[in-house]
Amino acid sequence: MLITNSQMRFLQLILISGAIKSSSRNVIIKNCEISNTAQTAIYILGGRYNVVGNCNIHDVNNAIIVNAGDAKSLYTGGNIIRNNRISKFARLDKTYTYAVSLYGMGHTVEHNKIYDSEHAAIYFQGVENEIKNNDISNVCKETEDAGAIYAGRKWTSRDNKITGNYIHDISSNIETPSPVGAIFLDDHFADVQIDGNIFANINGTAIRGNAGREHNIANNIFVNCVQSAWITSYPTPSVEKYATQIADAQNFIYKNTEEVSRGKYQEKYFDELYKYDEDGTTVIVNTDELIYGKGLIYKNNLTVNGKDNPEYKFGDLCEVTIEGNKYANNASTYFVNPASKDYTIKLSAIQSAIPGFTAIDFSAMKID
Repeated sequence: MLITNSQMRFLQLILISGAIKSSSRNVIIKNCEISNTAQTAIYILGGRYNVVGNCNIHDVNNAIIVNAGDAKSLYTGGNIIRNNRISKFARLDKTYTYAVSLYGMGHTVEHNKIYDSEHAAIYFQGVENEIKNNDISNVCKETEDAGAIYAGRKWTSRDNKITGNYIHDISSNIETPSPVGAIFLDDHFADVQIDGNIFANINGTAIRGNAGREHNIANNIFVNCVQSAWITSYPTPSVEKYATQIADAQNFIYKNTEEVSRGKYQEKYFDELYKYDEDGTTVIVNTDELIYGKGLIYKNNLTVNGKDNPEYKFGDLCEVTIEGNKYANNASTYFVNPASKDYTIKLSAIQSAIPGFTAIDFSAMKID
């Protein structure tokens, strides 16, 4: 089903062995059930301000792909994926087919329940996207070197947020030296705010990154995780090794024949990614800033019953600020009923251990 008109609504649609594709704006897909398709169930390509809400999507390949908005011009897509139940995706292609995939700028994925799949749940790249208040569990069941939320190889991605999610019971059936985790920011993916999340029963590293920079990991809770966080740092590689990432950053530079003409993206992120050449006339990619993790923050996080020591780890070349974190063993001190997986926090108890800790609402981490 291809939607090209704006202001359309699909309510209580049951679609079996089919898919919805929209390039429009202000389309609402709500209270629908989509199942048993070999295609992507819902594909928003170039559309703006569309909403997918209260849908049950299961037994599909990709569930929802959003590719809209433009990072170069900071032109927001503004699409919202909210209050959906998404399960048993990756029906045919068991890896790299997701519950939600985000490309572009300004999308929100919130209050969804995502579960039961062999590989990752959410993939994202781009600028100013937000993943919040979702309940994600039992994914990455038959894979390795993966995370329930995955992003990678996009140095130019900026200002993305992963906030207030409950990610739990993540484990793979495959024995591997590179186990699965909750969030994986791979190969120089940059600038993600990770705060207010609860990670529980992660049979690997909850937050993992490879040489990323400007990640702010703060005010999170880790319960029964093998390791809370691990950000590696790569030794200085050849420029050729990262030619595609450099070309990607170069592609975001706006020029004309007479002078450098900054676009909105370049203007906003110039100091982080670019510099002038020796003559001071031409903007070039600052490859010195690509190499290893810089500007990292790991602050005010609580780890309870961690299985590895140390509970967090950063590569030797990383430039990281670490402060205010707490390791503890008695879960009942900090949560209402952890034995029943009720991680409603006892705020005063946590703040006595971490004075700068701010409240996390466990009850909001679900379908509204």
